[in-house]
Amino acid sequence: MNRQHTNTVPASRRHCHSSASASFYVWAAFLTLATIFFAFPHCGAQQPHFEEAEQEFRPQHVLPRQPAIIHPPILAGSQIADEVTESDLILGVVVNGKARAYPINMLNGPFREIINDSLGGQPIAAMWCHLCHSAIVFDRRLDDHVLTFQVSGMLWNRTLVMYDAETESLWSLLLEKGVRGPMKDRKLKTLPSELTTWKKWRTLHPDTTILNLPHRQDGFVREFYDEPKPFVFGFVADRPRHVTLETLEKVRILAIARRNRQYLVTLDDESYAIHLFNCVVDGQTLSFVTVESENESPFLLMDTQTNSTWDAYTGKAIDGPLTGKQLEQEIGTIAYSRNWLAFYPDSIEVPESGETKE
Repeated sequence: MNRQHTNTVPASRRHCHSSASASFYVWAAFLTLATIFFAFPHCGAQQPHFEEAEQEFRPQHVLPRQPAIIHPPILAGSQIADEVTESDLILGVVVNGKARAYPINMLNGPFREIINDSLGGQPIAAMWCHLCHSAIVFDRRLDDHVLTFQVSGMLWNRTLVMYDAETESLWSLLLEKGVRGPMKDRKLKTLPSELTTWKKWRTLHPDTTILNLPHRQDGFVREFYDEPKPFVFGFVADRPRHVTLETLEKVRILAIARRNRQYLVTLDDESYAIHLFNCVVDGQTLSFVTVESENESPFLLMDTQTNSTWDAYTGKAIDGPLTGKQLEQEIGTIAYSRNWLAFYPDSIEVPESGETKE
């Protein structure tokens, strides 16, 4: 195969679907029909604080529990050739200096949504839920356990429910915690990750490794976000908040000041990667403005305290007094707005002007 990397999906992948792909579409159609008959539980009165708004766990059983995927096939990024195009969306994570990419087109479907893996000597789980459009990486260690996660075969608020083989507990993806069993209300540690394009990830991490499984889908590419209206970027700081992707497309950066912390949300137009950064560096809270540049890449910022220049994608200072300093990446996720608000009905929408201290 000698296809070149392009920003479009090859015709052979658009039109030639395997029997496995066909079965996915049947499953997806069934799943959609099954879930529309169920109302979202407890979407009525909101509580004064999100931690007090306990939702009753009422899952929908839609298919049998799936076997765990462990020891997944991994290749060096240079070996994947044209199995993954430049515009393919990937879930990227760096653990202890080791980078790995999980192509969303390989994760999609009920059998592939959870990958139990190890990276940089640490057990992790890469998870993707196409019904809520969220990609998250968890640390599989909790107490004395190294958990092995499986697709439970259940949905809650049209969102993936995980099952762990060690304690037989059920877990919510977007709440990031146990919802039934011995681990009920226990929180998983979420690792900083990003949903970006293979081109962008490979450029920033030339030594990356990559998951190597047959494609289940072809449609998850950068162009998927050409219609941003259904999506939000959600995160939980002192309380849940979300920014619509339509808003982010207009402003590209948003400052959010919360008491003693300040956050910055950035959108990279080329890859559509969104990052949430903590703006405190060495005890100093920084404020940022965009830098006008003839070249769109990299997208640059300048802090108004030291006039240092920063790469808006990586959160690293590249010029000025703070050169080499790194903004800490906080946890957030893209999701369909209906799914985010089902779990966080009191989530505050951040306006174009950003948000200041209460």
